[in-house]
Amino acid sequence: EKEAAPQPELSLGVKQLRELIAKYRDDPAMLKKMTQEISTPEGALKFAREKMAATTWEKIVEAWKSGLVSGPITHLANVMGNTTFLAVRTPVEALAAVIGAFRSGPDVVHMAEPLARIAGSLHGTLDGLKVAGAVLKTGDYDPGKKGEQRRNAIEGTKGEVIRLPFRALAAEDALFRTMNERGEAYSWAVRSALKDTHPTTREFRERVADLVQHPTPEMQAEITTAGDRFTFNLPLGEKGQVVQQLVQAWHLEWAVPFIRTPGNILKELTRMSPFASFIKEWRVDYGKGGAARDKALAEVYVGSSIAAVVTALTLSGKISGAGNPDQSKAATQRAAGWQAYSVKIGDKWYAYQRLQPVGTLMGVSADIAEVWEHLTPTERDRVPKMIAIAFANAVTHQTFLQGLTNIVNAVSDPDRFGPRFIQGMAGSVVPGAVAQTAQLSDPLIREIHSSYDAVLNRIPGGRQSLYPKRDLFGVEVPNKDRLGWITPVTVTQQSTDPVYLEAARLNVGITRTPETIALPAARDRKLGDVSLSAQQQNKFADVSGHMAYNILRQIVDAPSWGHTPDLIKRRIFDVVFEKSRAVGRAEVIPPEQRELEMQRITEELYKRLR
Repeated sequence: EKEAAPQPELSLGVKQLRELIAKYRDDPAMLKKMTQEISTPEGALKFAREKMAATTWEKIVEAWKSGLVSGPITHLANVMGNTTFLAVRTPVEALAAVIGAFRSGPDVVHMAEPLARIAGSLHGTLDGLKVAGAVLKTGDYDPGKKGEQRRNAIEGTKGEVIRLPFRALAAEDALFRTMNERGEAYSWAVRSALKDTHPTTREFRERVADLVQHPTPEMQAEITTAGDRFTFNLPLGEKGQVVQQLVQAWHLEWAVPFIRTPGNILKELTRMSPFASFIKEWRVDYGKGGAARDKALAEVYVGSSIAAVVTALTLSGKISGAGNPDQSKAATQRAAGWQAYSVKIGDKWYAYQRLQPVGTLMGVSADIAEVWEHLTPTERDRVPKMIAIAFANAVTHQTFLQGLTNIVNAVSDPDRFGPRFIQGMAGSVVPGAVAQTAQLSDPLIREIHSSYDAVLNRIPGGRQSLYPKRDLFGVEVPNKDRLGWITPVTVTQQSTDPVYLEAARLNVGITRTPETIALPAARDRKLGDVSLSAQQQNKFADVSGHMAYNILRQIVDAPSWGHTPDLIKRRIFDVVFEKSRAVGRAEVIPPEQRELEMQRITEELYKRLR
């Protein structure tokens, strides 16, 4: 008989010991027992199995996160954001070359490098598509490059199907990583070849080709870093790791589902702003001097130039930010065709917000311009406050902070934000692919009054059973068109209706349809507050809105309207809405109360006319 193979002697690793201490620090007896067991081969195997096995919570989180990123609009937003960021690198390098031309030194960016980057990126597109196709087919991609979630928590074929959205994201990353790495390789190769060869010679071309195929260790390190950075996959720093560990330890993934990618997007946004020095990586590049410093400065200059242009266009009405902070007035602007975080071309508004990080930079600049307009004369000398408000608005709209922002809002103002937060969490159980299909197949926006409605709103067919949302004039609000049908760029058209245009110009705002009304029993007392059903709220908005429009259309079309002061015009709008909403209120109260209510409205109207 064969001799039994000798068992290897195992020692308890430092990492394993730390994990055991963290788990059993309050149970010394169990800690001692586990320490003894893991020192045997059987114990080590058991420990490995337990460490690799996913918990039920991890499986739920994986399925939920996969649902969040499963929609086609989400993936197109990722592709378009990466594309715009890739395009920004060319002007950054061109400006860095200009900066280098005004100083002495061998380490400078040459004017040929931006062209080389373009050529390299285009050349890498075909290879990138091949790599992306292989990732889609096999799913074989380094999970460390997109470490936002635990991989393979759900076993078997079911897990592979559920993780298909992550595989698609990995394929997109592979495409843009290859393009960015190839562009970086060509840029570095041209810079190195120019040191000892002339750009018009055959030796130069051969030298560039050789360096691209066989980069030096220094070049390879820069190429790899560029692939990570320009696809927003740089490893988290100390603070980011602390946040990630905190989220995992406290099971806060439902509030902060993604950290690495949005965090890197925020870093890139900051690197293109006057606040670039707050980013460690930018300070490191600046401290290197030479070409690295020129590129770091060029990022700030290019970003600041974009911000300046956007600010000017915002003040001229060609670009929008968040809009009027008064939500009732902002709703009037939206009814007239205006759209937040958009560019106006002709008579249409095209959204740019999801083209991150460039879109976020544009949004910050537009918000700064709009905040300036809404500050009082005594506040306009507080520029730091203005910038802080705009930057905070952009940061809190980042994906990885929206959950925390919603929680804070719900806790600070539960009556206003609490139901919306609960409805949002309830609706998120429906995968994005299903929800976006429901949205694209429905021509109207729907009203949501409960968590059940929030779920139903994201289901094809079920969504149509909800009542349509109505604007201030009772018209059903249509779903926004999309450039290319499923792209993240939504499109709205400026209204040509004079009533809508005047309401928006005069900053008219009306409150939302009330959820409760007070029923009158007699002239000197009330019967009590009664909640309105979704059907009654819809009828209220329909009746009051259309009545207000019909009255205002006659007034606005009258020849005397053009000579009426804006103060009087605004007051006319207010009075018409006040009385039309009173009629809408009368339409939804019990029939036995309706006659009394209409009599009261008529008497008030006569008093107002006198």
